[in-house]
Amino acid sequence: MKALGVLCTVVLSLDVCGQEERWSDRLEFVEGSVFSHSVSLPLRASNQLIGLNRLPGAQIGVGVQLLRPRARLAGHYTLSLAGYHQPDLHYGFELEHAVRFQYRPLPWLALEGGGGLAYLRTFEDAPVYKLENGQYKQVRDWGRSQLNASLHAGLAVPISHRWSVFTHYKVITQAPFSRKAGVLFIVHNRMALGLRLNLQHT
Repeated sequence: MKALGVLCTVVLSLDVCGQEERWSDRLEFVEGSVFSHSVSLPLRASNQLIGLNRLPGAQIGVGVQLLRPRARLAGHYTLSLAGYHQPDLHYGFELEHAVRFQYRPLPWLALEGGGGLAYLRTFEDAPVYKLENGQYKQVRDWGRSQLNASLHAGLAVPISHRWSVFTHYKVITQAPFSRKAGVLFIVHNRMALGLRLNLQHT
């Protein structure tokens, strides 16, 4: 939790390029998405790339300008909250800080990519038992705190002056996963489809 507090403090004190604008004045967009989630190596999800048979996860977030707007290039800091279910493994709730860059080769197409760090809280997808006095007793699962590091790439297509549809493919490394079992990290994959509202255009 200390690491999360440090990240939040840095974000709240962020003042890009010495501008005197408030954080809320630089708010560029809000977005929401649903995604397919799988624990596997990149592009090798056990349920295929998109995996529509998975229960979807969901994510909401906001974006703040990092670079002065240019004709084709933009940079954003994003803060997002996500939740997902990995069947037979765990439920995850994630608060992510990320940097995203966007390049527009065409007026109707934007290429996007970036990376981030996230605080992850996971809960087992099964009852949890503890050995007490020689017998196993079911106990409450309070969850585990872990760290996610991610890279993502995708594209966005404007459908009006204010709305865009986007899709992202994200690769995530979760650590530590299980020190006692000698598994220090595992890899996740997400394929997301979402809608973005641009707050700077009327």
